[in-house]
Amino acid sequence: SVCRRSAHLPSRAHQRGARRSVAHEAMDGKPAAPGRGVASVGSMGILQLAQQSRPPVGARASVASVWGVLGVMVLLGGGVKGCLPEAVQPFRKGLTPLGWAAYAVTAAFFAYAKGYRGFQRRFSPLVVRRSLLLDINSPVLRQVLAPVYAMAFFHATHKRKVVSWSLAVVMAAIVVCVKRLPYPQRSILDGGVCVGLSWSIGATAAIFLRSLRTGRAPDTDPCLPEA
Repeated sequence: SVCRRSAHLPSRAHQRGARRSVAHEAMDGKPAAPGRGVASVGSMGILQLAQQSRPPVGARASVASVWGVLGVMVLLGGGVKGCLPEAVQPFRKGLTPLGWAAYAVTAAFFAYAKGYRGFQRRFSPLVVRRSLLLDINSPVLRQVLAPVYAMAFFHATHKRKVVSWSLAVVMAAIVVCVKRLPYPQRSILDGGVCVGLSWSIGATAAIFLRSLRTGRAPDTDPCLPEA
């Protein structure tokens, strides 16, 4: 009778194969077959434990890392300073109702597209992540040029360097074009730029301080070149 019962029990290899199959189905969004709920829960539990067991990336401030983050914030602040005089002109000269509506819509657009999506979700975590890689043992060039290093202008993957330099060129071209616009178009655009850059400064500072408080760097790819 023991032999007959053991013949109906699946082997360990078969159980492991079933767990892997259920895990793949769960990740693909496919419903599990009837009778495989226990295996599904066990497999997903193993996957969650594996994800939680990944060692966190430490965050420890150094002179170079602080210089990297503050240097980027100073550069962004310079952009705000350059746009602010024109951005506040409508509050002195006035605008039509349509002009004020355009001013508000432009500010909201830059806050979301540039401040939130562009900087808070992408650029700021990258800056903080790369800055926190710097310490006293880092190459001197990276420490001295920490803000430039944090923005991935050098010692980064080829794709990331292309993106960083392309964005810098495009932003410079946009600034030149905007300066040629008459009032109130220039003031409306400069107002939006000020809002977006101010948001980015706050997001960068908040992410850096949170990393130092929690001891964990942002979970983002630092885009380092392959050794």
